[in-house]
Amino acid sequence: MNITWQIDSLIVNPQIGSSVDVVVAANWRVWAEENGVRGTSHGRINFPPPQGDKFTAYPNLTEATILQWVWDLSSTDPDSPWSKQIGEERAIAAVRAQQAAITEKPLPWVPPPPPPPEPGPTLDERMRAAETLINLILDEEDV
Repeated sequence: MNITWQIDSLIVNPQIGSSVDVVVAANWRVWAEENGVRGTSHGRINFPPPQGDKFTAYPNLTEATILQWVWDLSSTDPDSPWSKQIGEERAIAAVRAQQAAITEKPLPWVPPPPPPPEPGPTLDERMRAAETLINLILDEEDV
């Protein structure tokens, strides 16, 4: 199962105190994929205001940084209804549900194909039968 996390968007407050363009929330998505079947889970997490020197300027943010914030906050917030593990489990469950629902059925208007013919004798069996027949013919000529 391949798991891929992404940040879909950031919610930014133009200014909090002396900090500008402060990320206050993130919309995240996690994809699970197996054999071409994809499932997803998504959500939004709100971030507390930056404390002291923990502020990262908006141009210096990376998706990896925001994902780490998402995962860290969800694991330390006792009121959070989800975690990294729960997000991934939901995406995997979506894949499993699709896989369970996917079936290929014959077309109802096309009659089923006839059963395959019974296998005939092997080449060795036919050669022995031919040899026996030849021997019988030759034996009759001797009579």
